[in-house]
Parts: sequence; C-alpha cells; structure tokens
Amino acid sequence: MSKYPRIYALSTVGVRQHNNSDYLLHPVRTDFTGDNGLGKSIIADLMQLVFIPKRDMWRPGTEGVDKNDRRIEGIPLNKDYVQYAYTFITIERYQGRFITMGVYIPKNSRLPVRPFIVQKSDDFESKTLISFDHPLKATDFIDENKNTLDLRELKEHLKAKYGLTLKDFFKSDEINLYYELLYKNQLVPIDLTKETNLKTYAKVLQSFARAKTLDITNSRSLQNFLFEDNHDIKNLFDEQKDLLVSYIRQYNTNRSLIK
Repeated sequence: MSKYPRIYALSTVGVRQHNNSDYLLHPVRTDFTGDNGLGKSIIADLMQLVFIPKRDMWRPGTEGVDKNDRRIEGIPLNKDYVQYAYTFITIERYQGRFITMGVYIPKNSRLPVRPFIVQKSDDFESKTLISFDHPLKATDFIDENKNTLDLRELKEHLKAKYGLTLKDFFKSDEINLYYELLYKNQLVPIDLTKETNLKTYAKVLQSFARAKTLDITNSRSLQNFLFEDNHDIKNLFDEQKDLLVSYIRQYNTNRSLIK
C-alpha cells in the first residue's frame, strides 16, 4: 500500500493558543501532550473544520471554560485587532510534492468560514490539482510586520512569491466543488458532495475530538453520539437492526430444520 497521499503538516495562523505554528506530522504516529487547557483538543477541532467547513455541522471536542471558546468565532486570537484566522493542512501527494487545503475563519459569527485550496495551476475547472515542491508554512500567511494577510492579499502574495494559486469557496455550490476536488484528487477517501457521506464523515472526525467523553464500549453512549438530533438516521438504524435480528432468527430456525 502506498504511503501517499499523507498529511504532512497542520499549520495555524492567528489561532488562539496556536498562533503562527506549524506541526509536522510523523508518517506513522504523532502525539500531542500537555496539561489541561493548553490547546490539545483544538487541534482535532481545527482538522475537523478543514474537512467539514460548515458551521451547522462542526462540533467541538470538549467544552471550554468560556462558552465562546468552543465556537468557531472563538478560534481566532482574542485580540481587538484580530478579525480572522487561518488553519491549513499540507498534503504530501507524492514524495516532495504538496497541495494545501485550509479554511479562513472569521471572528464575526455572521460570516461563513471559507475553505480554500492552494495549487500550482490556476485551473480549477478541469478538477485536476497540480502539486508544488515548496510546503507552505504559517509565515507565508503573514507580512513582514507580523500582520496576518487577508484573503485578497494572501492570493497576491502566494502568486507573486511562489507562483501558486489560492482559490476560496464561498456559497453552497462552491463548497461542493471543494469536496469534489478533494475526492477526485484522492485527498479524501469519500465523496463528500453526498449529504449522507458528509454527515457520516463529520461524525468520524468528531469521534477523535471526543475521545475522552465517548465510551466506545457502551452501546447507548455510541448511539447517543452517532444519532444526536438526527431522527432519520436513528430510525434507519432501528429498522436495519430489527431486520438483522429477523435474519438471525430465520437462520437459526433453518439450521434446526436442516439438522
């Protein structure tokens, strides 16, 4: 099995407790350790936001001391001059070849988060992403005065310095294009343009963030986590469970008759 594509790094710009940081991920295993309150859980929250950049589907892994800490608009630094933040994942598609995917995070709760992709080409219509040989870092998103670039400035900066194109996705149909690009370029293993796939994938990502509170040995705990407010999925689960029980009963009956 090929070890590519793989997550090469997770980077943060203007993020609370992780201002302008790059975390290089080991190909086999990476651990984040530290005392409570140092920002370990937000790492999983940020990765979830990159793959599921929708406010109504994003769920934090733990509850913060301040209720605003566990809202998307609470992710940027708590400074008056900070109005937005970025987090992005660098994917190593092949050895030494990279694609960047990330999300623009506004502090204003009325503004949508904006996922983005950075590639070598400015052609996004063909659905084929062109990788580049220079992995981006947090410092590529700030200017010489340590100020975080806005989206327009960032696009111009990446184009001028590296010849790279950043495309952000705004409305619902554009977000579906984002998912389509990720899937067709093998950056995610599942087609997230399908609503059922998206909801399931979101739950999988959230399970990593809720490792401490989710009891995977307890059936009721798992059901409460998986279904929450989604009655349709709960009803489908119950139907499939009843059907499976009937199959097992019929099997046992048939086995007895054969004997």
